[in-house]
Amino acid sequence: MRNIKTIETRRTCWAILNFDSPAVDSDFVGLTVDLDGTNFGYAVGEVETIVYSEDKIASAKERVSKLVSKLSSDDESENVGGGAPVPTAGKLETYMIEHRRDHYDACIKAGVMGSS
Repeated sequence: MRNIKTIETRRTCWAILNFDSPAVDSDFVGLTVDLDGTNFGYAVGEVETIVYSEDKIASAKERVSKLVSKLSSDDESENVGGGAPVPTAGKLETYMIEHRRDHYDACIKAGVMGSS
């Protein structure tokens, strides 16, 4: 077995926790933002929250979408809305697509990796 790539990731995590500050939009309290950047230039972010009952899911999706829209540029936010997740390729997938396309295609053909 041969190493394809050593991927280094730097993650920063942000949480909106200040319940009492008038400067904080109350819709965003309790949301977390994780931002990952790799040593080959790939970056991805995600916004998450936890709900404790099913009746809170729709509201949580709206809150997440609102924050993603606020953080995104106009071009990036076109697929955001209604709480639908925006699929992204993983770090290894992205590296292989951009730098080792022959290996990526072989993995797709062998059925060991899904197509993007």
